[in-house]
Amino acid sequence: PFTAIVNNANLAHETTARRYREPESGSSILYLLASNYLVLLIAVFSSTGLIERAAKVIYKHAPRLYWFGTAVLTAALLIVTTAFLV
Repeated sequence: PFTAIVNNANLAHETTARRYREPESGSSILYLLASNYLVLLIAVFSSTGLIERAAKVIYKHAPRLYWFGTAVLTAALLIVTTAFLV
């Protein structure tokens, strides 16, 4: 009876390990791209200067909205950064 329990535990562990294993090496790049698409989009927009252009247009037409948006984005960045540190 004891060996049956140990064998069942090992089988359950192997099943869980197979279910949550790392992706195959060929699909690992696709896995990383799919799981980090939002970060990649923000990086593209930041590197092309589109965010700065949009901020200038908003500041020109609605300065209060610009300052409010800046405060909200700064607070969001603080919350996200703190969440990753905890």
